[in-house]
Amino acid sequence: MVGPAFPVELERDIFETAALSHPSTMAALVRVSRRVFIWITPLLYRVAILDMIPPHPGMLPALLRAANRTPLPTVFPYVRHFLAGSGQLLDKERDVRDLLQLCTGVVDLAAPYALRPTMLPILGALRLQRLSISLFSLFGQDYDGGRSRIDFSPSLFASITHLSLFDSIHAASSIPAYRLSAWFPALTHLCFLHSTPLELVRYLLVACSDLQVLVVRLINADVASKWAQDLVADKRLVAAQIASWSAEWVAAAYDQPNLWSHVEDFVTRRHRGAVIPDSCWLEHEEASSRWE
Repeated sequence: MVGPAFPVELERDIFETAALSHPSTMAALVRVSRRVFIWITPLLYRVAILDMIPPHPGMLPALLRAANRTPLPTVFPYVRHFLAGSGQLLDKERDVRDLLQLCTGVVDLAAPYALRPTMLPILGALRLQRLSISLFSLFGQDYDGGRSRIDFSPSLFASITHLSLFDSIHAASSIPAYRLSAWFPALTHLCFLHSTPLELVRYLLVACSDLQVLVVRLINADVASKWAQDLVADKRLVAAQIASWSAEWVAAAYDQPNLWSHVEDFVTRRHRGAVIPDSCWLEHEEASSRWE
């Protein structure tokens, strides 16, 4: 029997680097040898993309088949990033709930259309760090003239640092800003992906002193300029045109350049004076959605 050509630690590092740099090769890499199978399998299931988001193949059918096997496969605890992000899954609520209950190691959850109030106990059992949701969808409440009774258990999202909201907010009172810091005590990164009142953004920048960046999705630099004139003193505010949030999420899950990394770099440059003082508009290339 021929032994490995490199020290085992170096060989493992080579295979893991190749797998993370080119995710589409993972299915082939696990067939190289038993030891490579053991190394790469956790990486193969680290990111669970349920949707069919070209060119990424949707994993929902395969995961459901695995969930129905006896004994239950050991792949589910490997999942760290969980995406159920499109309207295609609106009628798959039960499937999403059952899978999420099995994926006890998830730290990054993006499910703006697939979460319902019945899933709150499941979310409470996770140690989430990143969350992309609609608050009103999760709590079963539609926007109602700026009035909402959304409420959280004090520790439900205590470990969330990155929050992306898909709610269309038409009045600052629709999300009680004064309570966001209590609901998300560890929050450092906040992104509004739909319409957001300037008053709410202004309040959050003042009330949430631990925020490092606050991102708003605007249509162009001219609109961003008007916002910057009102909030010119706060360098944490960033406006950007986000073409595909799912592509940005996937890029972040695979540690590739993404919206958050571009925003952090932009804010750092603002603090250094390397950005026009009255500009909060971020020009960035859309995250690559290639499956290489």
